[in-house]
Amino acid sequence: MTTHPRTETVERTPRPWGWYETVAHVAGYKVKRIRVDPGRQISLQKHLQRAEHWVVVLGLAHITVGAQVLTLPVGGHVDIGVGA
Repeated sequence: MTTHPRTETVERTPRPWGWYETVAHVAGYKVKRIRVDPGRQISLQKHLQRAEHWVVVLGLAHITVGAQVLTLPVGGHVDIGVGA
């Protein structure tokens, strides 16, 4: 059985659009749980040093990647490359 490092205590960080919490953080990887409240949105971001993989676990997400807008249902996922 493989063990996975987790943060000892999960602190919820409030934001105007909802909240996030870091679930795990190991060399080269960080896993966050993000809650975006209905009718709210997070700002568009561009990361020059990292890629991201997003998975929708509840609700419906409208995600902008470059010029493309994706609508993802529960179970939907998207890879966001470095610089996107």
